[in-house]
Amino acid sequence: MRIAGFLVASLLAMPSIGQEANAPQREAEHASRCSAAELCIRIENASDIDFDKFEVRFPDQAEDFGPLRARGVTAYRKIARAYDHNYTEAAASDRKFYLVIIDHISDRFVPAGIYTLRYRVNVLAEPLRANDFVLHGYLGSELVRD
Repeated sequence: MRIAGFLVASLLAMPSIGQEANAPQREAEHASRCSAAELCIRIENASDIDFDKFEVRFPDQAEDFGPLRARGVTAYRKIARAYDHNYTEAAASDRKFYLVIIDHISDRFVPAGIYTLRYRVNVLAEPLRANDFVLHGYLGSELVRD
């Protein structure tokens, strides 16, 4: 009976499918996989929108962090190089959101360390349309050293 109770308690404590565990211990484990000489970044969705797709294009790699739930946080990932702000595309159902970067003139690369890239969303009252392009809102980001 003790084993059955343990199994039930363990299953209840697990996150549901598609949901990331946000337990501090798990986050610490992921962060501990990064050395002081590496750049590790996780994504925080500071909005009330559940994203199906969430892709960040860093200078040397594109990373798909989706799906990303509202108010959710991803696991840390090792990134070769990053800027404070990086081109980002996100989709929620049929709605599309972007953080467009014109250029990185005079921008410096983020130094090695462990960071959270926090995204917020500015939803447009009416989508902008041009040919096959539709924009439902803009993404804003803030890089925070953890």
